Amino acid sequence: MAVYFTTLVLIVILSSLYGKKNTKTINNILVISCAIILIFVSGFRYCVGTDYLTYTGLYSQFITDELSFFSQPALGIVARISSFIFNDYATWFFLMAVITIAPVIYIIKRDSISFSISIILYVLLGCWHYSFNIVKQCAAASILLLGYKYIVKRKLLKWCLICLIASFFHISALLMIPLYFLISPKISTKRIMLLMLIGVVIFFFYDELFGLIEILRPGALDIDSEVGQRDVNILRIAVCCAPAILGVIFKSHFDQKDKKFAVLFNFSLFNAVLNVGTMFSVYLNRFTIYTNIFNILFIPYLLRPFKKKERIIFLLVLMLLYFVFWYYDISKPDTVDFQWIFERV
Repeated sequence: MAVYFTTLVLIVILSSLYGKKNTKTINNILVISCAIILIFVSGFRYCVGTDYLTYTGLYSQFITDELSFFSQPALGIVARISSFIFNDYATWFFLMAVITIAPVIYIIKRDSISFSISIILYVLLGCWHYSFNIVKQCAAASILLLGYKYIVKRKLLKWCLICLIASFFHISALLMIPLYFLISPKISTKRIMLLMLIGVVIFFFYDELFGLIEILRPGALDIDSEVGQRDVNILRIAVCCAPAILGVIFKSHFDQKDKKFAVLFNFSLFNAVLNVGTMFSVYLNRFTIYTNIFNILFIPYLLRPFKKKERIIFLLVLMLLYFVFWYYDISKPDTVDFQWIFERV
């Protein structure tokens, strides 16, 4: 646990130093330092995460298997690159950490209205350490975040290209293509109702969704398996739904002509709806990895309706609640005992 707490403290300190009064060089140094810390911890972990040992066994296979368009070829490409650098699965994990984390830090710096809040939320919301457990999907999520501006600017072909590149890490990213038509740079009651209706449909059509997964990834999961049928922890659902609920409550206080805000609001709302709709299947709920990450950019907007003193109190309460969730989440058996790759026997 000491590694996680040290990482969080360092991120809080460095990000709090980021600001308008600094020179561009100092701010860049602070951003790069945060990225290095998060990549270092993620990239040099050992036997941390549910899929770690699975990937150590598949590493050699990734190098030798023929690259196929629909078989997540990025994994093999990264493995081949790592074999040239230093032929060890540890190199593969490090490169995957770079691919997963670097785009997120870049987008936070470029697009967030508060770098410090967003990068702390990246840790506390679980988006960072989820990649210890769901390596491929988190890499795909980072690529999708990198391209969300194409939804804001209404560039369908470029969004499709981003989804295609993300699918090279996890084929399910192709399912994000239709979101172009659902996530609008406008906020309307009709669209809110539409997104909620989709959640209801998902809730009642689990079998059909598993059928779609079988088409995309034949033999990937038995619908009656423990992962397929296990409920998602209600605390996780609450954490994912809270930003959207607050956004709806304070909707009238925001500049609804701000296209970026509108897209992030709609993403947050869809994320909440999707979490409720998939709450009875851990496997289906993994798709929310693609939507929850947008909350790190959306949540800072929630502070705007408050006056300065109220904003500070709200921020402290918000961070405290997310810290409790984060502590609970990293305390699970697969992540609680952190080991470095340097400790490998």
